[in-house]
Amino acid sequence: MRVPLPRWRRPGPESGVPPPTDLDSEETGVRQTHRFFRRRGAASAAPPEAGPVAEDAAGEEGTSGVGGGGDVEPTPSKTGHSSQDTASRPRWRRTVMIALSAIALVMTAYLAVAWYACSRIPDRATAGGISIGGMDLPAARQQLISHAPQIEARPMTVDFDGTGIDIIPGRSGLHLDPDDTVAAATRFTVAPWDVVRRLRGVLDIPWETDLDRPTVAAAIRAAGSGQEWEVREGAIGFPDGSVISERPRAGRRIDIEATLDAIKAAWPASVVHGRIRTVEPQINPTDFDSALNDVARKAVAGPLRITVENRSAQVAPAQLAPALSMVADGGTLTLSVDPDPLADAIVKALPQVERAAVPARFRIDNGSPVIVRDVPGRVVDRTAAAAAVLKALTTGSREANVPLTERAAAVTADTLRGYRITHELARAQATLSSDTPSAMMANAARAATLIDGRVIAPGDRFSFNDVVGERSAARGFQVVNNPPPGAGDDDAGVARTASALFEAAFRGGLELGPRRGHGAYLPGLTAGLDAVAATGGSDVTFTADASGGVLLTTTVNGATIEVVLWGRSGIATEVTATTSNTSRPSPVTARGGGCVARPTLPGFDIEVRRTVTADGAVPRRDSVTTRYAAVPGVACPS
Repeated sequence: MRVPLPRWRRPGPESGVPPPTDLDSEETGVRQTHRFFRRRGAASAAPPEAGPVAEDAAGEEGTSGVGGGGDVEPTPSKTGHSSQDTASRPRWRRTVMIALSAIALVMTAYLAVAWYACSRIPDRATAGGISIGGMDLPAARQQLISHAPQIEARPMTVDFDGTGIDIIPGRSGLHLDPDDTVAAATRFTVAPWDVVRRLRGVLDIPWETDLDRPTVAAAIRAAGSGQEWEVREGAIGFPDGSVISERPRAGRRIDIEATLDAIKAAWPASVVHGRIRTVEPQINPTDFDSALNDVARKAVAGPLRITVENRSAQVAPAQLAPALSMVADGGTLTLSVDPDPLADAIVKALPQVERAAVPARFRIDNGSPVIVRDVPGRVVDRTAAAAAVLKALTTGSREANVPLTERAAAVTADTLRGYRITHELARAQATLSSDTPSAMMANAARAATLIDGRVIAPGDRFSFNDVVGERSAARGFQVVNNPPPGAGDDDAGVARTASALFEAAFRGGLELGPRRGHGAYLPGLTAGLDAVAATGGSDVTFTADASGGVLLTTTVNGATIEVVLWGRSGIATEVTATTSNTSRPSPVTARGGGCVARPTLPGFDIEVRRTVTADGAVPRRDSVTTRYAAVPGVACPS
């Protein structure tokens, strides 16, 4: 078998070794390929300096008995790279490294020059127009400090579209900053043009400023109040059926933040342009004029004919005016009709079309409360009327058909049935003496009339003062000029009615509010169960049971006032009274003319107790205690 030679010992034209045969060439090519990949693997695993030694060893192994050598052609690998490509790579890398080194050297040199240029203040440097050339930093700083007060005291004009306001910077929160300004003179920069200027000794830097934004903003607002006005929305009204209008106008506001930014950038310039912000109205003037001419003026151009069922009437613009308005809707002004004022106008023009509802009520029939049914009312359909009138005014027809609708009474028969008022709970009387002034008797009767027929819903509270109201002529009460002695607690006479009400509520088992009795016993009232009711003071109150309502009725018969309370069945009250400490002073004999005799009123203490039974249970036991002072009588000499 022929031993293959390594590539560098392969026979060639100059080696003197005959070339192999075709078979040998084929076999040799296969072996060379195998050896090529083996050498590549070994080369990749060995360090670079071990390459020649490994190659020599391989050469000796492949030459056993065979000599010769010469130039060897490179054999391409499967990747397509030749040994010449591999050898060219280090040269390309060396070129790149040299170029990068040169660039780094240039940049280093430029940075050194820039550093040198920025390390000192140039000879012809100025700061805000003030020469600081060639100075060191402390001297330059002192130079700027000496000029700062003069600049801060120089008025500055803030211009708003041709109208200016003047402010004094130093008083308004604007100050120069010499420290930052001087620091800017030696601030490091790599900008080529800045470096060149510094090397030439020329530098002009602006003032660095300190802006107190809240203070400057307050100064601008105070000085520029005339530069602002609020946006004015368009308005259209219909007083007395005519049309008045106010066209919209855009508002004008100083844009404080943008103006402060402009001052910060421009000062210490003597004129700074402020910033204005325009606030547009919701309705632009063009649309406003269209609504005014095409809608508002046409709406009140003439009378409107309104028909309700078989009745008609003309309603003048002045009568419609309270119901009309122009409102903003999606950027336009539209006509709006208010249903309630419109219904009032219709009823005034056609007073017979509506019928008020009659609420259900109680009537005492044969000693028992009977419900009188409610009667629904007939009223103008407000929603439909507004829609019909709006259509008539905007289309130009000026005729509207208005329907009626039924309105239920505030209190219905079904409501009263739920109150379970079927039986008498209790009754009480108050009798006025024959010498009681007529005004007091009239006032007691008036109070009884005002509380008559009142229905208290289950769980609701009743107040005598709230229902009777102020004891004034407007409420139907008379003035009592000479009240009898001992009647000082009787508020114009109505306390007699209030006492009868308190006694009836006490005997009816109702829950009572705070009570104040009279200071002296008044004949005609039940001792221990009288009560004072005064405008803005003491009151008589009670609360209806949660299981049933209360009906209150009154009767005035001469000098006697009777109060009856009605409620549900199953409630009973037992009342007992105990007196003590009774005293009866002797009468006093009057002297002189005009004597009016008066009986003695005894003094005593009395406790009235009650036990309330409801459906067999006892929900309440309580009592009231009263101390009456004795009042000596007056005897007239015979």
